[in-house]
Amino acid sequence: TSRMSAYFSAGMFSVREALRKVVDYNRGSTDFTESKASGGVYSWVQEIVFRELYRQHTVCVPHTSMNLPQNLKFNSV
Repeated sequence: TSRMSAYFSAGMFSVREALRKVVDYNRGSTDFTESKASGGVYSWVQEIVFRELYRQHTVCVPHTSMNLPQNLKFNSV
């Protein structure tokens, strides 16, 4: 891991800034597939994107972080 999560959470460094730096490091390319970027870059971008996806999902569907199903009609199953 990059140990950047605390900085992202505190707003000291944005995900957009981080990805911009990664694009610069990747010679201006936004192709982060395993074949085009180094393994470390690919994994790091994947972690950052998943983190943001999970954050957005918990904002939209907060009960999933409370160990409840996404669709509440299945709560009693």
